[in-house]
Amino acid sequence: MADGYFFRGKSVSFEEAFPDIKELNIEGTEGDVAQHKKIFLNKDNLAISCSNPLCEDKVYNIKLGDLIAEMYRNKETLRKEIISCGGYENMGQGQKRRCLNHLNVKLEIKYKSPLIDKNG
Repeated sequence: MADGYFFRGKSVSFEEAFPDIKELNIEGTEGDVAQHKKIFLNKDNLAISCSNPLCEDKVYNIKLGDLIAEMYRNKETLRKEIISCGGYENMGQGQKRRCLNHLNVKLEIKYKSPLIDKNG
């Protein structure tokens, strides 16, 4: 997501993609069942990679961007999600397994104009 968001083939900034978002805060943990690290992200810093050193294709950012876009479309202000890493680990001899790391996040969006809260 550091390079922008893609809409109809054109890369755009966060502000162009989500003009009504005043503030975005994401907090939670990243890791596997045995170890977690705390994360704090916002609209100016959305870069997060899988911390598993064996992981290839560390793709949290695409899934996180899709989640923000869905919340924006639905004008949601709060959501809690668990996002699995889309990467894989090489197991040798041409075999791979899915990376077991995940993000457990709480996303909060504040909009520039007042909205009716669809969360309750």
